[in-house]
Amino acid sequence: MPSELDLDLIHASTEGDLASVRDLLAADVNIRGENGVTALFVAAVNGQADMVNVLLDAHADPNVLAARIESVQPVRAANGHAGESETPDFAPAKAAATGEIGTSPLMVAALHGHATVVEELLAAGADRKISDASGATALQAAAMSGHAHYGGRLVGWRGGTRNRG
Repeated sequence: MPSELDLDLIHASTEGDLASVRDLLAADVNIRGENGVTALFVAAVNGQADMVNVLLDAHADPNVLAARIESVQPVRAANGHAGESETPDFAPAKAAATGEIGTSPLMVAALHGHATVVEELLAAGADRKISDASGATALQAAAMSGHAHYGGRLVGWRGGTRNRG
């Protein structure tokens, strides 16, 4: 169960408040909030590369999955993306029925075209082979949303790894 500090971290990430995120790093950076997402997932959805780096440096796990399908809409709406699809196009009927989607930060960064975030997550060890409830991977999410140019990054990642302090 998330503590108040954990929820404050996720809220600061949702608001795009990098200074507060830095101040709240004593929180569990890998805990999911009430809407089923971590602070890293929120930063990845919104393309906040600086925040992604701060959270990865604090040992956020790039492979913690979003727990529920409704996770994407509130995060995107809170950051000026109101009216965007609540359910990514690649989400299956099964996920819509159960609410379980299993989307990774890498998948949402690729889906929304956040190249720098994709690179940072891959360098931090994000598993590019993770698939959601429909079987879609980050590469498929990128291709389905018009970002097929990420193919080389997502198929044959050969970049370095982050030196996490």
